[in-house]
Amino acid sequence: MLTDLRVHIAPIGFDEPERVTKPLLDYKADKVFLISHLYDHPDAVQRLRSVRAALKKDLSSCNVQLKTTDIWDLFSCLQTYREIFLSETDNHVMVNVSTGSKIIAIAGMLSCMLWNGRPYYAKLNYSQQKEGKPTEVLGVQDLPVYTIQRPSPESLRVISVISKNKGVITKKKLIERLQSDEFGLIPDYGKDASPTAPHSKLRAILNPLEEWSLIRVKSRGRRSEIVLTIQGEQALKIFGDMEVENIPAVANEKFRY
Repeated sequence: MLTDLRVHIAPIGFDEPERVTKPLLDYKADKVFLISHLYDHPDAVQRLRSVRAALKKDLSSCNVQLKTTDIWDLFSCLQTYREIFLSETDNHVMVNVSTGSKIIAIAGMLSCMLWNGRPYYAKLNYSQQKEGKPTEVLGVQDLPVYTIQRPSPESLRVISVISKNKGVITKKKLIERLQSDEFGLIPDYGKDASPTAPHSKLRAILNPLEEWSLIRVKSRGRRSEIVLTIQGEQALKIFGDMEVENIPAVANEKFRY
């Protein structure tokens, strides 16, 4: 696999094709993932055709791939971006946050914060719209980006266990799962060890999850249950299991047009 490439992610909406193509030409993109909806609008399809034709003419060396997602669903967009970012970890990933829906623009900015991307915005000359002329792209502006702390792989594995147990699990059952060979997150202290030892280790694992509001612990007498919160469910949607497994190559779709 080639590395150190300039990889772009560019949503396709109802914007002028130049708003997608100009940044790719200016930055001399080596590869671009065009993100489209589900081929259900003739105007969007026509813009996709125009973008492809322009790149074939002016940037023929660029490797053009197509991905589809629900551009009006934040989690669908984030999952698509995550797949791309994690398949391009050896390359420089840039994201156009000025095209497509507002939701996918937000997802693009968040993705850059989560997975170390570089967002940019293609500025338009809106005065031309008032005159009925085609809208010109005035330039491309790099945007500041700040890192968002992500849950650790260990944390993701733990909340995944809770999720697969219908979102609720007792401390005793969770300790047994985390002591298994599959996880090994809590040692088997042996028969002579204090019975509180595995609970102390579990507490160290659960503390950051509670601080992130990914779980809450409910105590009923001697019985304690760990409940996955809405934030925890959303974290799994955003990060999935790809943070802790080998990252497969992104499945690109064939162009239909």
